[in-house]
Amino acid sequence: MAYFKTFNDDSNIDPGRPSRRLNSTYQQHSLMAYYIYSQNVRDNYRLHWNVSASYFMDDKHPFSLRRPTYYRRPYQLNFTTLHEVQMTEYMGIQGELGFMHLEDKYPRFHGGASLYFRSKSWLFQFGFTMTSTLDGMFVNPEQPNRFDYQQELRMMTNGYDDPFDKDKIKEDFSLHPEVAIQYHF
Repeated sequence: MAYFKTFNDDSNIDPGRPSRRLNSTYQQHSLMAYYIYSQNVRDNYRLHWNVSASYFMDDKHPFSLRRPTYYRRPYQLNFTTLHEVQMTEYMGIQGELGFMHLEDKYPRFHGGASLYFRSKSWLFQFGFTMTSTLDGMFVNPEQPNRFDYQQELRMMTNGYDDPFDKDKIKEDFSLHPEVAIQYHF
């Protein structure tokens, strides 16, 4: 289980446009429960199955895994798999595939890949993730740009508390480059 609460309530409102924020930091309050089952498939390949449920008490400006949804609900259900291949004693690759917002009209496909380096006391990981509706994954010749509706809502003062544009939710797409550094003591 995880409990998440941000304390940075400073929205830095744009003086020229009071409905806009100058920053796009996330603000949320949530409770998350995970069940992860891991299995060794081969000597160097592990498969991790992850089922998670989240409850959002406040998600006015949430993070990347909480996408705008057609039906605004305080909970979210996800199912993902993480494939881990250890190439050497200190290096490996990971691939993530799954679906998020399973309870929504437009569930999101979630995928990612990363390369990691580790020792007994540290881990460095570099990669990217993508979260999208199926419509948002493919480029339409009439509209060649993909739309990240979540980023637009994060820039608004009211954020997710404003009414949603249902067509933008259907085409929501986002890429997230990520770098993770972990220290183990």
